[in-house]
Amino acid sequence: MDNQSIQLITGGYVKLQYDVASPGARAFAYLIDMTILGIMGFLLSLAIVRTFSWIENNALLYIAYVLAYMLVLFFDMTLELLFSGQTIGKMILRIKVINKDCQPPTFLQSFYRWIMMPIDFFVGLFFIAKGNQRLGDILSGCYVVGCRSGRQDKVNIANEFAYLSPNYKVQYPESEKLTEEQALAIQKVLHDYVYKDSHKLIEKKVREKLKLTKTRETGRTFLQTIMNDYKYIEMSKQKSI
Repeated sequence: MDNQSIQLITGGYVKLQYDVASPGARAFAYLIDMTILGIMGFLLSLAIVRTFSWIENNALLYIAYVLAYMLVLFFDMTLELLFSGQTIGKMILRIKVINKDCQPPTFLQSFYRWIMMPIDFFVGLFFIAKGNQRLGDILSGCYVVGCRSGRQDKVNIANEFAYLSPNYKVQYPESEKLTEEQALAIQKVLHDYVYKDSHKLIEKKVREKLKLTKTRETGRTFLQTIMNDYKYIEMSKQKSI
């Protein structure tokens, strides 16, 4: 792995840091998976020939081949869904796929990564975005990262919010009225490029919800302060438990 790392915020607003899997590690994991797929395809072909060689109807033989290779085709995607973002190659290299909420990819996200693989094979190797993302990763909103240890995952929410100064002054105490779902919507607008044009609408909704008409800040700066206040208040609640 290289020294590149990313910081992601979970749905519970805990900040986690991951080492990004290097292109070399990803390529080696892919090579392992392709080798396993090749062996599976060869063994399936032998099994089909032995099982259906006596059948005179070639259509049935073709159907058997199609069904067998459909299993091989979806092998990677199925393993990622069953084993929390890992294939056999990724398990060996101790890397995995996660989404922006630090969770294993959903079915749709895995499908996006899978369907973009043919394009990435020819183009993606030359199109690596920040975080070593290929096109399929960018489309699905996923990253391939190193597996964190159990010790690393036992985070303390108060410590994870330490980037807010102990002397931090809450500017909008009304932010406490936000629900977790509403705070998550604000978080997505601030950190997810897909929602970059939604900040005006969200700002309007937040002002209506919190009954804040005149403020010194506007736009994304206002929303970021609201989120900082919300996180600080939640941190204070955790410390008082």
